[in-house]
Amino acid sequence: MEQKDSGEFINLRVDVDQTRFYRQCLLELNDVLDKVLGNDESTAFVGLVASRLADFFISAYREAHGRRHYSPMQLAQLLIDLKTRIGGDFYVSDITGRKIVLRNRQCPFGKGVLGKSSLCSMTAGVFGKVVAESNQYAAVSVDEAIAKGDAQCKVTILLQAEDNSDGHYREFFDVR
Repeated sequence: MEQKDSGEFINLRVDVDQTRFYRQCLLELNDVLDKVLGNDESTAFVGLVASRLADFFISAYREAHGRRHYSPMQLAQLLIDLKTRIGGDFYVSDITGRKIVLRNRQCPFGKGVLGKSSLCSMTAGVFGKVVAESNQYAAVSVDEAIAKGDAQCKVTILLQAEDNSDGHYREFFDVR
């Protein structure tokens, strides 16, 4: 016997939508990876995903803008635009011909990111590959992170290999 939909759930205020669902899926997947593989391996796995996402973003921006190479200011604006589109609130803290420093007031992964610092490798990986694609080289450091309990994120991107003499930064190279 077929039952008619009474609609009793339609008007409930349930705070679940597609964006929140996908964000929660990613947070849960990251949590499982951290628990099963450990933080270092989880960070590496997220870094691989970031590399693939960076390819997606590079293609999208190249198709829309028609360019491959950007100035440091244009790179900063591209990265800010990219993060804004996915829910971040990045802004330029400092920019020179040798480095870009961006800060972020809101993590795209939401409040659930606290304690999940391996997800910061997503930002580092995407930023590094996008910048290296344009600049042939990038080195990225997430100096402060909301995921670690900091009030904001601070991401430093070096544009010259010689500036990474201490090896503190994760390096990216354009291999084309």
